[in-house]
Order: sequence, then C-alpha cells, then structure tokens
Amino acid sequence: MLKQQKLILFDIDGTLIRSKKPVGHFTHGFKKVFGRDVEIDWKIFYGNIDRKIIIDIGKQIGIEESFVRLKLDEVYKAMHEYYAKKVTLQNARDYYDFISDAIKLVQQLAKKVHTGLLTGNYEGIGRYKMELIGLDSELQFGLFGHEAENRIDLAKQTFKRARGFFGINFRPDQIVIIGDTPFDVLCAQSIKARSIAVATGKFTLLELQKSNP
Repeated sequence: MLKQQKLILFDIDGTLIRSKKPVGHFTHGFKKVFGRDVEIDWKIFYGNIDRKIIIDIGKQIGIEESFVRLKLDEVYKAMHEYYAKKVTLQNARDYYDFISDAIKLVQQLAKKVHTGLLTGNYEGIGRYKMELIGLDSELQFGLFGHEAENRIDLAKQTFKRARGFFGINFRPDQIVIIGDTPFDVLCAQSIKARSIAVATGKFTLLELQKSNP
C-alpha cells in the first residue's frame, strides 16, 4: 500500500506511556560517572530533553558545564545500561502505564502515513521503550534527546533527517507533531508544522490550549 506523503512524529513519555514510578537511571548515571548522589525534582524538567536535563542537573550540584559536556556520552551509556537491566519486558508495566489508545493510533497510522519519534529521550532508551510497548517497527525513524540542546533545535533537524531516511522532501504542512506538553507544540510551531496536544501527561487540556496547538 502506497503511503500518503505525510509524517507524524510522536513524543514518548506522557504521550505513548505514563510513568508509574522512577527507574533511577539518571541518578545512577551521575553516581557512576561523577561519583555524586543527586535528588531530582522532575517537575522542573518535564518536557525537557535528556542532554539539557543532564547539563542542568550538573549545574545544580556545582559541576562545571564543560566537564559535564565532556562526559555526556559516558552518562548516556551508564543510563542506558542501567535502564535495560532494571526495566524488562516482564516488569515494564510495573514502571509504566501503556496508553493503549495511543499505541493503537500509531499502529493504524503507520499503515497509511510515515511515522516516527520526536522525543526528549536518549536514543538507546527511547528505542528500548518502543520495544517494550511493541512499536519498534512502526517508529523506526526518530529524533532524540541527545542530538540537540532543546526541542526546537531538535525539530529543526526534521526535514534533512526525514529526507535522508524516507527519501522524501516533506513540506512543513505535511508534518504533524503529537505530544503532551507545550514544548511539543512550540517545537512544531518553530518549523511551521502542525501540532496535536494530548492531555495524557502532566499538563491539563486548558494549559495545553494556551500554547495554541
């Protein structure tokens, strides 16, 4: 079946899955790489991407930013290894609610249009989450949270990366970004793409409406 020339990009956390309890991979990454214990207030980081989160946590505990940046790959590796050991196919539902309607939507759309991820997750962890919920074949294309400083910079990579992956020059009006935070809406607006906000995460419908999805 020939797919329509449209690209639908999904956020992960709060959009496809909801956290029930923390995994602890960020705290593990800081302990292993920097030898520091950290307490993370996730409310201030909700909607941010992993690179920025790691840098900002480093600032909060007094680690020189240049040193954190130098060690980013080591932190990602430590986080990924810990995450894969802690969360498995057998216990994933202890850590997450799978948003079944969203998963069904991805499966249905993937038959008709091109689909992918635009997520704050580090790639290894983001792709592993897709394996856990059974969407790894539908969401092979992705833009991930270690590849930019913020979601807007990440979104700006969409056209070139999609052209390389799909061989298609998508226009802005052919791209839709679906997410559960105002940051998802803003990153879509930054590239003149369409956005759909879903109130399945931490933000209410009223809060999301203020960002004009």
